[in-house]
Amino acid sequence: MNKKYFNSIIIVIATMLLFVNNVNAELSFQWINLTGDFSLGDKLLNWKVIDWKDACSGGCDWNIQGNGTDSGTDSQLWLTGTPKNISVTFSKESSTIAIMMAGDHNDGYIELWIDDKFISSFDSYNKSKTLIVTNLNFAIHNIKIIQTGDKNSESEDNHAAVFGGAALIDMNPIIDTKVKYTSTFDKNDESWRFINDVNLTWNSSGGNPSGYLQGNDIGDGRMWFFVSPEDWSGDWSQCTKLSYDLKLIDTGEDANFFKAETLRIIGVNGKEMKYTETTNNNPNNSWKTYTVDITHSSFDVTVDVFQSIIQNVKELWIRGEYTNKHDIEGIDNVVLQYQQSNNIQCDISDSDMDGVINQWDTCQQTAEHSATYSNGCKAHDIYLQISELRQEVIDQNQIIDQKNEIIIELNSSIYEKGEEIKNLQTTIDNMYSKEDMEVMVQNILNWGDTNGDGKIGLNEAINALMITSGISSKSNKGLNNE
Repeated sequence: MNKKYFNSIIIVIATMLLFVNNVNAELSFQWINLTGDFSLGDKLLNWKVIDWKDACSGGCDWNIQGNGTDSGTDSQLWLTGTPKNISVTFSKESSTIAIMMAGDHNDGYIELWIDDKFISSFDSYNKSKTLIVTNLNFAIHNIKIIQTGDKNSESEDNHAAVFGGAALIDMNPIIDTKVKYTSTFDKNDESWRFINDVNLTWNSSGGNPSGYLQGNDIGDGRMWFFVSPEDWSGDWSQCTKLSYDLKLIDTGEDANFFKAETLRIIGVNGKEMKYTETTNNNPNNSWKTYTVDITHSSFDVTVDVFQSIIQNVKELWIRGEYTNKHDIEGIDNVVLQYQQSNNIQCDISDSDMDGVINQWDTCQQTAEHSATYSNGCKAHDIYLQISELRQEVIDQNQIIDQKNEIIIELNSSIYEKGEEIKNLQTTIDNMYSKEDMEVMVQNILNWGDTNGDGKIGLNEAINALMITSGISSKSNKGLNNE
């Protein structure tokens, strides 16, 4: 091979590799007519903001580099003179990011770099829009925007303007179904156990397919179950479905089916929940697959009871006896499934210790052990209502105390007045006898009508009493004018 030709091939291959390494053909770009400042938890089409990096004059959350000029407002960062670039690193893992542009009539071309790799060039002229980049690896990403200095013929300048950037999470993620536990019994009994009157044997063939586990009813009257291995115990909270195959090998002579629970899940806490088929879905002499949704409604229990059991399962019981005779049952392919989003890692970290994991927490500065809503934000209104109610009780108690004090003062005053009345009565009793009082009344009647009108007025009665008591006399009261 000609050396020059060989070198040419090497250059072509190297160029192709360089192209492949710098262009991710799987990335997807979308401009939407929505932009501006965002906050944690805000929705953007079918995404939600899980991390927001604000851009403003001076940078805010963004780093500014280069010798060109920059300016802006409280909500925008402007690159006004080349060369200039800005960059930011998110604090949350995601596979989708967004850049909120503030382009107008004097903006030009920019380069977008993600994780130190050139992605593409964009014309930001009059693009007051948001650029969404999807299909990234699920990771913490760094983005960089470089002002190129180029512009189209309609733009008045080559500036660039940014509101900020966001890490997004898909609110409708694709769900992958995965297997948590499985028993196919192809090689052995896989440590399955039993409860009540049965003997278990493992058969290497005859299953669905290959090996299976067989239960032979002893017949002492108790209903028997296949019981899961000890290593199946643990947290089943992510599990969504249980499936297994049953085959009724022998029913026994003159056997009758009877209805009873199909499954039982027992928690380490001693609580248990039972599932019962709503129809007569009995096994027969062919392999039949049974499927059960692992939900609180399937087991007819409350959410609290369900959670208390499913988060720490001790064992699973699968019904093996279906008739009232010595039936023989086979079980195969027991599978416990769980679901996990394909773009969210199973991260249960809770940075602010408020009981809501970071992936669901839109308020990640909540005080430790605070009462929160399901989004991790403090339940201010609950505290406010409790505080208001508590203050109202205090105010009402104070009013009651004040009224009680008034009642005590009134009772004391009434008592004092009563004592005064008693003392006055005693004084009167000591000054005048009954006979004296009768004489005074008679004198009033005799002497009271001093003006001869046939009536005794108040002044006339007083004058008569004064005369009677010796304070005055008839002469100086004009009683001689009769």
